[in-house]
Amino acid sequence: MLPTFLIAGAPRCGTTAMWRILQQHPDVHMSEPKEPHFFAETSIRDRAGPGDRLVDEAFVSSRAAYERLFDAATGARAVGEASTGYLYDPHSAAAIRATVPHATVIVLLRDPVDRAYSSYLFLRREGREPVADFLAAVEREPERRAAGYLPIWHYLAMSRYGEQLDRLLRSIPREQIQMVLYDDLVRDPAATVAGVCAAIGVDPAAALDLDGTHNASATPRSRRLMRTLRQPPRWARRAARVALPTQRLRRLATHTVL
Repeated sequence: MLPTFLIAGAPRCGTTAMWRILQQHPDVHMSEPKEPHFFAETSIRDRAGPGDRLVDEAFVSSRAAYERLFDAATGARAVGEASTGYLYDPHSAAAIRATVPHATVIVLLRDPVDRAYSSYLFLRREGREPVADFLAAVEREPERRAAGYLPIWHYLAMSRYGEQLDRLLRSIPREQIQMVLYDDLVRDPAATVAGVCAAIGVDPAAALDLDGTHNASATPRSRRLMRTLRQPPRWARRAARVALPTQRLRRLATHTVL
């Protein structure tokens, strides 16, 4: 048994919420763990980021172990997993196409600066980001990438959606890609989840608890932090605009939404 759909990222864009919601659907089987990262080019080796080695060792690398994740999917109309690194990993799209060529790929996107800052907050809460200033952490990104930190540390690079979508579209037919915006998931979860259900071939009218649209681990502990998340400092937006091809992103998203 192999998946019929994949939630491919991006991280901190509502993928955990979508995974939790789809778990409830009577015709859907979602893998445990959520993120096996089978189609990403990962290796168990010494990692530079705090806690990265333990995270890396949790990835599923063998085909047999990956298939076992879906042993309980008998009778399910849709079988899926949610590995947030697939969109960013340069090898994943081609590997997905080679192994599950007809799978639907769900891509969740969020304001790129909000996504980067949320990733930073997540690592701070995990006790894995020692730098107390976001800008200072961003400035260390090149050296961290060179040292082998896992992609969760690539704050700006993971928010460059344009080049990632370009790569995905070169391997996966456009009609198999379903784009979802984080803001839509928060603003109208019922319609957004119904659209995803239709894309993966299950009943979009199924009764599901949508409270899971808010990932508790991603919620700032104060109103001040929430305001900062929704309205990052002006310098952060300027820094991101230098790197992020927003016009190209809009064009790709417009052409890809099903």
